[in-house]
Amino acid sequence: MREIAFRIWDVKNKRMNNGGFWVGGMSGSVALVQGVVHGKKVFSGVLQREKDFILMQFTGLKDKNGKEIWEGDIVQNLSGRMCKIVWNEFAACFDAEVVKEYPNDNPDGFVAAQWSLWVKIIGNIHQNPELLNG
Repeated sequence: MREIAFRIWDVKNKRMNNGGFWVGGMSGSVALVQGVVHGKKVFSGVLQREKDFILMQFTGLKDKNGKEIWEGDIVQNLSGRMCKIVWNEFAACFDAEVVKEYPNDNPDGFVAAQWSLWVKIIGNIHQNPELLNG
């Protein structure tokens, strides 16, 4: 079975939160449960509105260095092609959307089943937006 996990980009504080467990509320708010102290859940923060956070899902795949690949990550293949990881609603799967091409690049260089051999994470769209200006 594939692991289902999420991380959240905190828009207001410009930081990635990927530890703990996220709890969503019907009001559109989310809270991060970091752990339990003396039987009480400890929250590190509450984001009130959807515009305050961006939810990203773990793809279930890892790069060639064993690092987890998340929606919103920017990856690079062996020939230098850079792609951002996005959810493809039409195909109902994660996809690699090209950010920067190289002339001698293999167009089939991003077969998801072989990402663990061919790609490495070089950043993400929130903390490294300069990488999107290929």
